[in-house]
Amino acid sequence: MRELFNSPRRPTIAPGRKARPIPHPSPTADSSAPPAGSPPTAPCPVDAALIARAVDDGAAAADRRAAFGDLVDRHADRVHDTLAKLLGDPHEASDAAQEAFLKAWRKLNTFRGDSSFRTWLTRIALNAAASRRRTAARRGSRTGLPPVPREDVRAAAPDAATLGEERDEAVRAAVAELAEEFQTVVVLKEFEELSYEEIAEVVGVPIGTVRSRLHRGRAELKRRLAPLLRESVGEPQAAEAPR
Repeated sequence: MRELFNSPRRPTIAPGRKARPIPHPSPTADSSAPPAGSPPTAPCPVDAALIARAVDDGAAAADRRAAFGDLVDRHADRVHDTLAKLLGDPHEASDAAQEAFLKAWRKLNTFRGDSSFRTWLTRIALNAAASRRRTAARRGSRTGLPPVPREDVRAAAPDAATLGEERDEAVRAAVAELAEEFQTVVVLKEFEELSYEEIAEVVGVPIGTVRSRLHRGRAELKRRLAPLLRESVGEPQAAEAPR
């Protein structure tokens, strides 16, 4: 994804789709800033230095793009992984990630630096995911992984690796079936390992609401995965040789 930002002309996003030039960041209102009163998270010095270079009006355009390209390198994998968990489709996640980074580039001058770039960027990525969900809903399609049949999860696997893959798939499917407000906090906490404070910044709700949604999301996941959990508990007993 770095190549989107290290040359004056952005390459084609996908076959048959025309590339759009990347505009320079402009100081416009930032709708992706964390809510007032949220506890700040410490900014990363490396990110801060790259941002300073990327928004330096006295620098050459190529140098500014190169600095932002370094930011993309640092965060692209994590953003894509988060979006893939939320949208359940790697192609949708790739498109949403590109949208998120393009918006971040346009809004970079509005980044205040009183919170981490990671949380600011994640908030933009979540907005991109929500936009794609709304578009899918209008078209009558559905984002997210389809449910995994429980009989497939419970079927005997030929080896531990296959069984582990089936369990991972079952967990991803269960996460995809959660309501969006619960799914988001579960993904950010359990998979991305953000703190409660960071999640509050990203989602734009109080920490107490984050804790409540996380509790309800975990409870729903436990309910959906109950057959798999019972099977996991029973496996060692089934494998034990009779005395």
